[in-house]
Amino acid sequence: MLSGGPVSREFIFRLCRQVLWAPMAVMIVHGVAGQMFGHEPYVDPIMHFSGGLAAAFFFSRACLIAPELFGKPSRLGIIYSRSD
Repeated sequence: MLSGGPVSREFIFRLCRQVLWAPMAVMIVHGVAGQMFGHEPYVDPIMHFSGGLAAAFFFSRACLIAPELFGKPSRLGIIYSRSD
């Protein structure tokens, strides 16, 4: 499945390089900050907001990279997801 289908090894690497870094960065920051400072309740809203932004970034870019897997974005979604 990784060699010729829509989910190739190159596709997975491209997805990781271009869009998966944002959610992973939030997870890493949350883990490191939790170990350093403990899980304080006043940090939860910040982490949830950051996670929401990372998820929105992931899905908006992933839909542009592979619409056959993640769905085709609407015209409005394409306009707001461009980085030009």
